[in-house]
Amino acid sequence: MEHTIHIKGEIGGDTTYMGVLAKVAEAKANGATSLRFVIDSIGGYVDEGFRIARLIEDMDIPAITVAKRVYSIANVIFFAGHTREADKGAEWMLHMAWFQPPAGNADDLRSWAQQLDLEDAKIRNYISERTSLTDSQLKQVMAVDTFVNTEQAKSLGFFTARARLRMCAKF
Repeated sequence: MEHTIHIKGEIGGDTTYMGVLAKVAEAKANGATSLRFVIDSIGGYVDEGFRIARLIEDMDIPAITVAKRVYSIANVIFFAGHTREADKGAEWMLHMAWFQPPAGNADDLRSWAQQLDLEDAKIRNYISERTSLTDSQLKQVMAVDTFVNTEQAKSLGFFTARARLRMCAKF
């Protein structure tokens, strides 16, 4: 039986690794034989996004990710799916990592800039391994906030199937 888990809002705020882990455990306890992760997120914290992505990647049952709104670090979570689908009207947004700079001297700020470069490289590597985009292409795409619609995403290898329409009635 397939169970659906929604990943929405801010990663690390509205959706956390521990929250997703609890939902996965509950779904498995209730007999889940596959999990569908529906992503409707503005992004959030890089480390938290990678933790959730590793959880999805390491699933011992099929893990399907479904794109609705996949912004920022939510891309990494989406690309973790064993199978990736796009909802009608799905949209992705990619950009370079950023942060609110803390107070500090020039050396401190250079250190933060180097850390951001490492995070960008980590994100680009993760996405390039799962799409038809090279590191160089991703660097260019991420240099500005780049929005990708469903047709563009299909041609870039972001997903392989459209999400199934699920109808239900409640009396």
